[in-house]
Amino acid sequence: MADTRVLLQKFHKLAEAEQQILLSLAILFSPVGQTRLQEILRALDCVDPRACKLIAKPLREKLLKQGLIEQNQFGWRCATGGISELLMRIALQTQPDLFSRLANFSLSSREYVAQPYQLVDKVRCLRLFLYLGDNERFEQQLREIEDKFYNDVISVFNLLFFSNFDKAWFDSLNSHLKTFVLSRYAHYGVFRLENIGFPLQQLQESIQLGEPSAEASSLALAEYNIILGDTQNIAELIKGDFSVQGLSLKGSLCFIENSNNEALENYAAAIQLIKKQTRKRNVCLPGIHGYFFNLALFKDREPESLSLLRNQLNILAKSKEEDEFENINRRLLEAVNVYQGQVHSLEYTSHIVRAFSRPYDMLFHALILYWLDSIAIATDFDAKFLGTFKKYCLQAEQVGAIFYTAVSATLLEKLGIKDSKIKRLAIKYKHLPCIHLVDL
Repeated sequence: MADTRVLLQKFHKLAEAEQQILLSLAILFSPVGQTRLQEILRALDCVDPRACKLIAKPLREKLLKQGLIEQNQFGWRCATGGISELLMRIALQTQPDLFSRLANFSLSSREYVAQPYQLVDKVRCLRLFLYLGDNERFEQQLREIEDKFYNDVISVFNLLFFSNFDKAWFDSLNSHLKTFVLSRYAHYGVFRLENIGFPLQQLQESIQLGEPSAEASSLALAEYNIILGDTQNIAELIKGDFSVQGLSLKGSLCFIENSNNEALENYAAAIQLIKKQTRKRNVCLPGIHGYFFNLALFKDREPESLSLLRNQLNILAKSKEEDEFENINRRLLEAVNVYQGQVHSLEYTSHIVRAFSRPYDMLFHALILYWLDSIAIATDFDAKFLGTFKKYCLQAEQVGAIFYTAVSATLLEKLGIKDSKIKRLAIKYKHLPCIHLVDL
């Protein structure tokens, strides 16, 4: 892929009419046929009339050769990977009328979108909401992409913001939007065991600068550091926050640090606050904090806690809201049934194990299997499962995911995995309180 700076230089060397065509393609984003592009630009009357006549084979071949466009069966498309977003900003600043007309046309378009371009179409709208400053619709559109294209969300963030990070432009965005973007970017990175140092650094800067979103940035920074297991000074960030999120974070911090009773108190307060705010009786905590709450209840083992745990898990199972921990919560309910003697053992097949292939799913699934003595390394099947788990453990160490590394290395050691790197990590983190999860 050509360097974005080189592509930008090539763009500036184009004739004005050629630049207008390329800016139009950047705004439209989706592939568009040659004839259809001419029709759109003529109908909107947003470019020099001479530009439409240039939309033909000679210009197409010129732009293709320079790496400024791509072409496929659906038509012309501005090259992505950084240059498309730079051109969007140029269009917004230097050709506001062109941008406005094409943006309005694009958002009102009801044209057929081929299956391979469903995601492209969603991103087309997302980036228009971003550049138009419609933060509410941007967040709604991102949630839609998260629901339907989970594995592509990081790529979308990189395209719009981080592949060629422009700090001056990013800092010019609404502070609440910045915090939202950084928080969601960190969210997807942390659960994929990717390095999230960059978004955490940006959140820290937001706090230090006292931006309007500093409070939200503090909670986001606390949340992802807790998940990473980097808990130093985190209590200070959340000590005065008694919102649902603040109470949930306090609960998770206590749980990781093996203060189970205090964790349960904070989680219970969060549940009561949700009931008060929603006026509903059957509520639960979602996401990883909800899962930590469930583990804290399981650890307590008191009949009242196990009854509440079963209730929480049943509410989560019936919820229509998307939850990344839905599968592992369902598996935990099955484990509770085994623990209470309602079923003899946990069903354990290759099909079931494949459902827990994401790093944190695999960690928590391995713990459940270990607690119920359902895992061994005597079979090829278990060895393959644990081999992948070991790779995740080593990857977690590389990206600074202390909690994941400590718990997984300790568990792998207890399972008898013979590996010098795993042994070194288990020894390195043996004094951390979070390894209480292994013998929950």
